[in-house]
Amino acid sequence: MNLPFVVVEPVGSRFRILDLNSQFLLLIHGHKEDFIGDEAKKAFTFRSLRTDGLWEQLRKALKKSIQKAEHEQLKEVFVEIREPISREVQQTLWSLETSPIADARGRTTAVLILIKEVKEVVTDPASGTQALEEHLLEPLKRLEPLINKSSDLIWILDAERKLDYVSSGSLSVLGREPQDFVGKDVLNMVHPDDIETLEVSLDYLLKHQQLEVPPIRLLSTKGNWRWMEAKATHLIVDNKVQGFLFNLRDVTHFLKQEREIRQLHERYALAVRATRDLIYDWDLESDVRLRFYQNTRDLYGYSPEEVEKKFFWHKRIHPDDKERAMELLERHLQDPEASFVENNYRIRTRDGAYAYVVDHGFIIRNKEGKAVRIVGAMRDVTQMIEQKQALQIANERYNMAMKAANEMIWDWDLQTGEIIRNAAFPAVYGYQEGEADTVDFWISRVHPDDRRQVEASLMGAIEDPQTNQWLENYQVRAADGTYKHVIDRAWISRKASGKATRVVGATMDVTESKKAYDQIQHQNTLLRDIAWSQSHLVRAPLSRLLGLIEYIEQVSNECSLQSSDWKNLKKAATELDDVVRTIVRKSENLEF
Repeated sequence: MNLPFVVVEPVGSRFRILDLNSQFLLLIHGHKEDFIGDEAKKAFTFRSLRTDGLWEQLRKALKKSIQKAEHEQLKEVFVEIREPISREVQQTLWSLETSPIADARGRTTAVLILIKEVKEVVTDPASGTQALEEHLLEPLKRLEPLINKSSDLIWILDAERKLDYVSSGSLSVLGREPQDFVGKDVLNMVHPDDIETLEVSLDYLLKHQQLEVPPIRLLSTKGNWRWMEAKATHLIVDNKVQGFLFNLRDVTHFLKQEREIRQLHERYALAVRATRDLIYDWDLESDVRLRFYQNTRDLYGYSPEEVEKKFFWHKRIHPDDKERAMELLERHLQDPEASFVENNYRIRTRDGAYAYVVDHGFIIRNKEGKAVRIVGAMRDVTQMIEQKQALQIANERYNMAMKAANEMIWDWDLQTGEIIRNAAFPAVYGYQEGEADTVDFWISRVHPDDRRQVEASLMGAIEDPQTNQWLENYQVRAADGTYKHVIDRAWISRKASGKATRVVGATMDVTESKKAYDQIQHQNTLLRDIAWSQSHLVRAPLSRLLGLIEYIEQVSNECSLQSSDWKNLKKAATELDDVVRTIVRKSENLEF
């Protein structure tokens, strides 16, 4: 505020000084520390030669302002002030105004004393009379050029809403001379879209002392509209003003920044919706964090109010991760060369479980290299970590199963021709890892008796778009020169067009099983031969016995054949013949 002022508060029947500015101290030739906290009377105890003292009039006005909560005017009160060094007495007339200051409940708790005008009393020796010459004191004169060159623009509107006065600030703000405005209807000077805003503001101002007018636009000589924020005061009843006083400030730049910030916030919100990350902007100097998130409740079970608390994240980091995460962040902040920090830790969720997060932060530094800000994003990777852990366990189980099964897994990329084989390849066949990374290596080691069949069946299956599986039994040469019997089966992956792109197979070493099979087959052959030879040796005399029994039955009488001995002999011969036949039949059906 460019005018001298003092702020006082009532204490019983007295008034205590709360604040006063340098302009007032220049008027009374005082120092601030001599007045703050003291009685207001100390700052206004001047004796008038012709009227009551200033303080007596001012104290009455202060009481009225408190009781009625209204402004009080003191016009042209005579004041004498003695300069402390030269001892010269200065005679002036002061015009003052007291304005009540209310708290949130509307109670007046303080009063602003504003010295609105100072007139110096000048003696005219020629006439012997005193003339009053109105002027500003020297401190105010020094401030006048700054006001004219500032971004402020002063208007005074008359009762008909025409511009009665325009300050020279119109030249610096809009590039237009004050006379371009004076005498014109103010509604014709603003942007058409802002006319209604100004009309409503002026109607409101007729019934109220002051009003902050929403931003309106004024046209500059460059053809662009400048946004002006205005504070208006009703001074129609003031004899010296007789109008509405408007103090306008150019806020175009601020509104542009506000719009850019709003757009930035919208971009943050869209980015959060697209990625479901929590994006944050951490001002390290003020320790203020802005967070942007789609719905944290879905991620961690906490409400937005809880998330916005200052130490929310710090308190919920897993105890086993906190020290490491904090040390890593601090080390990067202290390193002037570090511009990026990546952290990973666990956050406790509402239900007591822990979510895995990856925290990426971009560090912004000042010219001295000190970290002043971090803009980053935090992603919930719990599902990814759990899937990775499950895959790791599955791989371990798979590898153990493959070791137990002595089975080699191979993956053939048909586009690059590269084949990847698992650890069973060197363990079972004796070749080094990476030694058999092409299909030609393996085919060249298939037994010559099997090679043509294996290669033809495999390539035929690959080229047939209707075939997805392949199976072959063959021999393959190991690194030590011996041949192993294998069962090789594969799955063929194809494009939508049917073209094969990949073959994944499993080759099982069945050499020992083949040996056992051959041995069993050999034993079965021997058993079959033994059974055949033995059965024929036994059946030859048995056949003669059965023929003799048949002959006896034909030549003997009926009575002799009815004895129990004869019946038992015939039955034993028949059962022995059945046994021999069964042995022969079973030996002929022996298989592996």
